[in-house]
Amino acid sequence: MNKKKLLIATGLLTGTVIGVGVGVGIALSSSKNTGNPEEAKKELSKEIQTSKSFENELISPQYSTIKGEYLSLVSQYKKLLEKEGVTFKELSEGLKTFKTKLESLKQRKTQEDTAKAKNDYEVMQDEQTRKMNSETALKNKIDEVTTFLSELGEIEKYQEIKNVLSQAKTTADAIYNERNSKTIEELKQALNQLNDSLTAAKTKKSSTTNANVNFTAETPTKEDVADNTKYKFVVLNLTSDILLDSLSDIQGLIVNNEPYQLSSVEYKANSTNKKEFTLKFPVGKNGTYSIRQ
Repeated sequence: MNKKKLLIATGLLTGTVIGVGVGVGIALSSSKNTGNPEEAKKELSKEIQTSKSFENELISPQYSTIKGEYLSLVSQYKKLLEKEGVTFKELSEGLKTFKTKLESLKQRKTQEDTAKAKNDYEVMQDEQTRKMNSETALKNKIDEVTTFLSELGEIEKYQEIKNVLSQAKTTADAIYNERNSKTIEELKQALNQLNDSLTAAKTKKSSTTNANVNFTAETPTKEDVADNTKYKFVVLNLTSDILLDSLSDIQGLIVNNEPYQLSSVEYKANSTNKKEFTLKFPVGKNGTYSIRQ
């Protein structure tokens, strides 16, 4: 092949290659920038309409911010649909952007839902713990009252205290037995009421102990001692302002500033209550005696 023919062949080959390259480039450029605007409008409109189901998920006030952004997004792209002379390129890019922003809003809602679920669970756990603590506190107070009532026993002077406190305990027992249906506030109220009743009972018991007793005395009399002329009994009738735990609580007297053993102590004859006592102690000579309990 001569030189001239080689040049012609090379030129033809080069032209072929260049022709192919140019043809492909033109085809790609055309696919990006051309299309049917009406079809693009339909796609964007359909996407907006489909997104209405997401709007229905935003009813709760907690989603107010997301809902506001969603409505703004929809409004923006509805205006694009109504824009006179809108191009295929604007619509296709708008569709892509709308989908991206909508997905971002959906992800934010999912994050909020997750955070709320976690918070609700923690609140529920905290509520359960607080209720269990309230139930335990009420049960412990009921047990404390039960112990105190046992300590009061059957002593007559404590019966009124015991009756009042027992009624308060019965009320608390009923609340505790129905604790599953009671609120924390109801359990706390029952606890406070029972605690107040117990405090009042302890205060009243303290005020009725022998340490706080006061006596009033009748004028002492004397009594002969059978078969004995060396001493006589001084008889002292006392009335206490509270019931004593028992007669044995009166152990003796202080006579002329000296401890003095009693010969006897008994309830006053024909007395209608257990606050009146007759004490006897022996004296061996006439004189003035200073007596105190």
